[in-house]
Amino acid sequence: MFRQKKAAIGATMTWVVATIIILFAVILFVTASYGIAKERGVLDFSGKEISNINAEQSLLALLQTEINGMEVRGYVSQGRYPEIKKDVDFILDNLELDDLRAEVYVGNRKVVLDDGNLEVENE
Repeated sequence: MFRQKKAAIGATMTWVVATIIILFAVILFVTASYGIAKERGVLDFSGKEISNINAEQSLLALLQTEINGMEVRGYVSQGRYPEIKKDVDFILDNLELDDLRAEVYVGNRKVVLDDGNLEVENE
């Protein structure tokens, strides 16, 4: 009975080995991606949610707010954010943004809204 199925056993063994190799490659890829993301700070490992819709909408609305005839986004992109920091802090103090976090890029600057504080970082 088994003498007639030798070809089927060989084909099955080939697929088993191929499946193991593919699983190994996927695990290696996921592990490498996780390590690179952690190293570059793409993932937030503090246990806090990185971003949510409410925080992103608040941040985008804040960037479109005009102060002294120019949007906050313009001040950020020109590197003039310190000029309006007090005005932005006043606006943020009147909003309930605790436990919210959002990140967005304006040009080459990273704008982070975290717990009601706005930070601008050069990248």
